Amino acid sequence: MLLKRVEIEKFRNFEKAVIDFNKNSFSSVFSIASVNGGGKSTLLQFIFVMLHCFMDDEKKQYIQNLLECIDIEKLEKQKCATFVISENSQDYKLEYTLVSADSHHYDTFLDLKDTQSKLDKIKVREKYYDLVTELEYELEKNNRITPFIEGETKRLLRFFDDLKDSNLSYKILNGGTIKDYQKFYTNLGARIVSDKIGSKMLETTLAQLREEIIELEKALKSNNSRYICHIRGNKSVLLLKTEMPTDLLIDLSNKVFLNGPNSQIYHFMTKENRNKLFQLFDISNRYYSLNSYEYDLHSVKRGLTGFFTYDMASTELIKKSIEKALRRDKRVKLETNEWGTNYDTLSKDLYDFFLDKYIVYDEESNEIVFRLRSSNQRLSTEDLSHGELKKLSIFIWLKHFIEKGSIILMDEIDIALHPKWLYELITDLEHWSGRNQVVLASHSPQIISSTYYKNIIKLENVDSIVQVKHLDRPPLDRDINAIIRTIMDAPDFPIELLEQHKKYRKLIEEGKHDSEEGRALKAEILEHESENSAFFQDINFDLDLL
Repeated sequence: MLLKRVEIEKFRNFEKAVIDFNKNSFSSVFSIASVNGGGKSTLLQFIFVMLHCFMDDEKKQYIQNLLECIDIEKLEKQKCATFVISENSQDYKLEYTLVSADSHHYDTFLDLKDTQSKLDKIKVREKYYDLVTELEYELEKNNRITPFIEGETKRLLRFFDDLKDSNLSYKILNGGTIKDYQKFYTNLGARIVSDKIGSKMLETTLAQLREEIIELEKALKSNNSRYICHIRGNKSVLLLKTEMPTDLLIDLSNKVFLNGPNSQIYHFMTKENRNKLFQLFDISNRYYSLNSYEYDLHSVKRGLTGFFTYDMASTELIKKSIEKALRRDKRVKLETNEWGTNYDTLSKDLYDFFLDKYIVYDEESNEIVFRLRSSNQRLSTEDLSHGELKKLSIFIWLKHFIEKGSIILMDEIDIALHPKWLYELITDLEHWSGRNQVVLASHSPQIISSTYYKNIIKLENVDSIVQVKHLDRPPLDRDINAIIRTIMDAPDFPIELLEQHKKYRKLIEEGKHDSEEGRALKAEILEHESENSAFFQDINFDLDLL
């Protein structure tokens, strides 16, 4: 899969934005540059959610979260976004549009989901009918409230949460009598029987709704469209129009990945989740870990199989990659009668990964062992730097977990990595990812300067609207200063020192460089740079000409 183009009609600070990712023979890694708040992270998250979540009903909630803030005009139909995906040399358009939920009976999709949910809940409740009968028998036999009866009854109350506020439930939770328990079982048994009767009606309704959905989907399919989900409090409906076959759509959704820092604001989380990032919690509170942004983020990662953060545990990733390599080798053995080489390749990769240390797997202890090459001294994971662990995690993740033909989005990859590694990163990513398409959002001039110029995407904020710019020619120079100045729109020299340079040049022009003011200013400049600096060499050259 290859993402060739993204067109965003209107989302946050993007308006009629077009971003091209043109394939070339030089590099498969793209870099996005902008100032803080320029839209890099927003763009990556938008691409990820709209391409990863649309085929899985359990993941569509993240589309709803992402688009909750979208500004909908009072139109019957409105463009949202268009993606162009290339697969096997064929281009497919994926066009998202927003329509009013009132049109074409789209609320039938919600009715179906709601009815199915109610029916599922009733069927689960029916399983508790035997328990209610058993508890009634135990109570009559013992003529007392045994610990078993009390515990199971309270478990029933937790499950039948709609009964919690009743007076009878309150009595049971606070030391009820035998009569209270008997009455509760009678009421609950009657409720379950009533539910059984109600389930017959719901099943009839469900069958009718399914027939209506079939007709709706037929009408949509005639226009190569499909229903995705309701958004904005069910006021609008998101539709997808595409000629891409269903099997390829599923394949696409499984091959889009996002990796970013765990301190990032992720707009596909709920507003309540996002707000926790800015709240201070009392860590002495026993519920702190269950009521934190970190906990919510972890829960989201469990639901979004393509979403990762850089705090991936390197040793656990290595163990999983070893297990995966051994499974692959065993599969090769079964197919060809010869063992595969995946495990051997992985072992060599780990051994050669660092220059000053090596990594091996100890089969007896099932441990990942780090040792210094110079002394063979064993190291703990804690002895490795944040940057080393991050680089190792990215390597394992890309090379041994991500499938070929994937679209990989990586936000703020430069955090904690040494400038030398940043210069090497583009080449490393191409090698580790097997030439998969990689899109980076970065503030690193080293990364930008190492990116093929046609793969550099610059986002500029003009009147709070993102303007997308692609380079039509290589930068004038590839040194960091030129990249910082021309692409990252930042000064490449300390501003205060630059002002002092200007003042000193002016004093020279006025013939006052030997004055008390001139000598004082020169002394101040020399606190920050050598007298052999390029500035003073230019000054001395100018003075020789006077």
